[in-house]
Amino acid sequence: MARPSPQTERLVDVLEVLADTGTAGRSLAELSRHLGVDKATCLPMLQELTRVGWLFRHPRRKTFHLGPRLVAIGKAAETAIDTVDLAREALHDLAETSGAPCLVIAHSGEELTVAAVITPKGQAQRRALGLRAGDRIALRPPLGAVLVAWSPPDVERWLDRRFRDPSDDAQRARYAETLDLVRERGYAVEEFPSAPLSLGELLEALVGSEYGSRRASHLVEDQISRLRDDVLIGPLSREEYWPISINAPVFDRDGRATLAMCVVDLTGPLSTSRVAELGDAVARLARSVTLDAHGQSVD
Repeated sequence: MARPSPQTERLVDVLEVLADTGTAGRSLAELSRHLGVDKATCLPMLQELTRVGWLFRHPRRKTFHLGPRLVAIGKAAETAIDTVDLAREALHDLAETSGAPCLVIAHSGEELTVAAVITPKGQAQRRALGLRAGDRIALRPPLGAVLVAWSPPDVERWLDRRFRDPSDDAQRARYAETLDLVRERGYAVEEFPSAPLSLGELLEALVGSEYGSRRASHLVEDQISRLRDDVLIGPLSREEYWPISINAPVFDRDGRATLAMCVVDLTGPLSTSRVAELGDAVARLARSVTLDAHGQSVD
């Protein structure tokens, strides 16, 4: 693993904490305390970021805010991710009609990256399991099934990240059967089992208000050990479920599942028929985005 750069970590932390403070901004003293460095160390970095337009310093309050140059950078980044844009737009209506947040999750190596968060109007982003765009989560069972189910080599690599011992063969077989159902349905259902903490509360406990590399490290390294294998639902055989996520894949031109479109953080139990209805809706949207992006669906 590459050695972290403290200077780069501080820069990322500054941008992320200011993005989360809205119009209030943060003073030099507040940013210094957040970074754990003295003001003399922090000030030159803030001055340079202000000089290039990444930050703006309020002339009267002396607080730092995100600067105008980041608007153009953000627009350029959005333009570079056309398929994510398509998925984001497609999920707006579903977020409104379902009353639940939606996510676009990108498959990136051995990790899942939150590419977009869509919340119904008037709803706080923290309802989206507390996740933010840019958060990364380890791609290991039980998470990410819908992004590996259509590729046998990806399935084997995915299972190997959790089950390597011969005594795990029964678990591997159970997952294989569940992945068959995911392919048949066209979507995956994940449910957080009854526990003292919901998944959203668990993530909040793990990362709280952390930013940058510290937040990413906790999400990637810590959350998997807290999740049980029955998070991933096989047959929809009960009368009701309380899903944390119902998700379907978007395929690229080579037929690889590169994005997952998800409706998440439902506020209460749903009947099996409602779960299937939402699953079919997400799967239809994902197929539509695949088609619009000139992708190749895999049956």
